[in-house]
Amino acid sequence: MEKKWIAISVILAIICACVVMSVPVIKVAYTVKEPYTTTETYYVKEPYTESVPLSYTILDWDHYNHFWTTECDVWVKLQNTDDVGGYFRVSFDVETTKGSYKSTTSRIFLGSGDDHTFKHTFGGRYVSSNYDVHRSDKSVTKYHEVPKQRAVTKYRDVTKYKYISAFEYLMQEET
Repeated sequence: MEKKWIAISVILAIICACVVMSVPVIKVAYTVKEPYTTTETYYVKEPYTESVPLSYTILDWDHYNHFWTTECDVWVKLQNTDDVGGYFRVSFDVETTKGSYKSTTSRIFLGSGDDHTFKHTFGGRYVSSNYDVHRSDKSVTKYHEVPKQRAVTKYRDVTKYKYISAFEYLMQEET
């Protein structure tokens, strides 16, 4: 009978050991990839139109006093150096021995690379002058970067914890 109790005790000890080994009591860490949403900024080149004056070059600017009268000529010779044609005119501010004058020439269309002499005659002998060139505008397409935002899903490592049994723990340690 004593053997019977020993056998029962051993069986009960084995059952208790199995139950104890299978109860989750050990806290272990593990890593998972967890998705999250964030806002990302990116840049897009967008066109816009800008109005700019035509380019030109002054080829000549001078005056001439008539010897047969008391008048003078003032002129500006300019060349359209832009890649498109357009209208040009010149405003003169002239000081002569007979006074100050302001005059604006007619508009002249100049193609790309064309030149023209804008000339005006004033009363009196030449003293000084200034001029101002008025010209057409052209549309130019330019680009600027515009910030935009979008939602993107990214992943990060997150440490989580779980409880495992001693048996599972011992099995992990072996691998």
